[in-house]
Amino acid sequence: MKHSAFLSATLGLPTSWHVIEAHLSDEIKRIDLKISVVPGSLFKCPLCGCDASTTEKAEEIWYHDSFFNLQAYLTAQVPHVNCPQGCGLQRVPTPWERPGSMFRRINDKNASAE
Repeated sequence: MKHSAFLSATLGLPTSWHVIEAHLSDEIKRIDLKISVVPGSLFKCPLCGCDASTTEKAEEIWYHDSFFNLQAYLTAQVPHVNCPQGCGLQRVPTPWERPGSMFRRINDKNASAE
């Protein structure tokens, strides 16, 4: 199994998401992950549940203080959908934001450059 496939499975990513880069620093016990959506993937509108295609993406960063005993920074281009049922432009929830997840979103992009 490739490292990206292992990390995708560990994060519980569905087939529409995948790890595209992973950088490990043993010296500072840190892993940086970059995640992307598979082009052409359809997502559900988070308000009404209908299928919708992505219209734009916004970069967001999350932090986990003990992912395999490492500090983990996860960067993703999070898609937004324009709901065809009239809900408007909606941010797609990410798989690692599920209840119980230890990943926390960082609002300041500069916080990942420690």
